[in-house]
Amino acid sequence: MAYYPEQQLTNDEEIISRAIPSLWQYMWIILILGIIGGSVTFGITTVIAALWIYLGVKSQQIALTNKRIIGKYGLISRVIVDQPLSRVSSVTTEQSFFGRIFGFGIVGLKGMGGEVVPIPGISKPDEFRRQVSNNIG
Repeated sequence: MAYYPEQQLTNDEEIISRAIPSLWQYMWIILILGIIGGSVTFGITTVIAALWIYLGVKSQQIALTNKRIIGKYGLISRVIVDQPLSRVSSVTTEQSFFGRIFGFGIVGLKGMGGEVVPIPGISKPDEFRRQVSNNIG
């Protein structure tokens, strides 16, 4: 499977950084399937959870280029992000309690029109936010 952001690059555009999806964002799936499935079907539910997590991580591809933030995420529904850096007015991060513990969160891109585009489930969201902020200058 080709990396989505690379397929979208223009001639004079290059990837500066990639947002790495966090496996920890999917741990709720294992917990729920473990509770529902119980110990009898634990093996089956673990395989289903592992497949779901694998597909979720593979479907999340976000990159910062020298011109924009591009990518896609979502397993069942799909979100495409294509935000020119010149149109980003601010970048925020949001982390839940478990997100802070396990190092994942949401990066929000606020456009000139005031709309915030959330990019969920990123490992080290503060690092990605800093990289974006350094390039919107």
